[in-house]
Amino acid sequence: MTAKTRIFISSVQKEFADERRALKDFVSGDPLLSRFFEVFLFEDLPASDRRADEKAGTGTLDMIALCAEAGLPTPEFRQDGGQFVQTLRRVAEQVTQPESQPESQPESLDARVLGMLKRQSLSKIEISQRLGQKEISGRLNQIIRQLLAELLVEYTIPDKPASRLQKYRLTPKGQAWLDGLLLRDKGQT
Repeated sequence: MTAKTRIFISSVQKEFADERRALKDFVSGDPLLSRFFEVFLFEDLPASDRRADEKAGTGTLDMIALCAEAGLPTPEFRQDGGQFVQTLRRVAEQVTQPESQPESQPESLDARVLGMLKRQSLSKIEISQRLGQKEISGRLNQIIRQLLAELLVEYTIPDKPASRLQKYRLTPKGQAWLDGLLLRDKGQT
């Protein structure tokens, strides 16, 4: 006969202690289920029987330690409406500012888009991804419309503005705008 599969039933909610016990009793009392499954309730294991090498109940402490090792913020644990909620946070990407640009005046989105287009023609989704966005934002759409209207960028396929292959490129006017921005920044240092 094959070994029984162990089923672990647990919850942080004391209110469900009777339900956990009833579920264990149901599986254990059923002739067919009890042949294949062994139910384990953590609260049935006496604290004196818990060996340190089993690491029983150390998951929360392990998560805190692993986050600290990875340089991540400490996880948050809370009860919310009868639910246990754990929040793990990622480290936000640091956006570096050029030395010539004061922190109090972050680079505008239009300047960032123009800077990207200085190197190569890009589609909206490529621009969005390089900005660290998951999808094209309404703000990005607005900026691109504004840059087109000001003739700082142009379509690579002017006859088909809605083409799925559409990309945007910097115009000579856009290049002059970027050059002027660079000169203004150098004048501030």
